[in-house]
Amino acid sequence: MITGTTSSRPSENPEYFIGILMTLVRLPQQTTDIIITVNVPFNTSELVQAEKYLVSPRAGTIGGGGEKSPMLRLGMAVMEGVLREFEVLDWGLFLEDASEEGEEGGQGDVEMEGMREA
Repeated sequence: MITGTTSSRPSENPEYFIGILMTLVRLPQQTTDIIITVNVPFNTSELVQAEKYLVSPRAGTIGGGGEKSPMLRLGMAVMEGVLREFEVLDWGLFLEDASEEGEEGGQGDVEMEGMREA
């Protein structure tokens, strides 16, 4: 899982930001990847002050890496739930020749790459 931040709208408080959690799900038999993202809004002063792991892009500091706030942990739990329940229901969405190869090897197998604790 990759974590990052983006600024809130310019009309909002400049200290507010959005945490972005992103995970790549590789489907090697279909020769494609799926990216799943979860956005975690830090849109109150209390949420911003509680977050020590991510850093607001406008804060003018580098780093972070401190303790994760309850809001970030909630976002990570949402991501874990999405990954746990992720299932491709229509393999026909993928290229025909790639999906035919996937049928022989058990198309239900999904390889989760790059998933590690942030």
